[in-house]
Amino acid sequence: MRLTGRRLALKLSNMVKIIKIRTEKEYFLAAEEARKVLGNGGIVALPTDTIYGISTRLEFVDSIYRLKQRPHEKPLGIFVGNVDQIHQ
Repeated sequence: MRLTGRRLALKLSNMVKIIKIRTEKEYFLAAEEARKVLGNGGIVALPTDTIYGISTRLEFVDSIYRLKQRPHEKPLGIFVGNVDQIHQ
């Protein structure tokens, strides 16, 4: 697991918290913090191989549209853990 230089940004309400991830322990602490933020309807920015993506729970997707000032006619990417989740 490559953790050097990784960051996780968490947004709940108007508060933004950036967590630097340098160790495996920090990785698991950040994952738990992200779980809490997502559970409360917040937005999490997380690194991928090439860019940072933003994520929230499906029922709060309007908050991403507002954050990005994006019209609802323009779709967002949806990521799932496995093929069975596509039909849910």
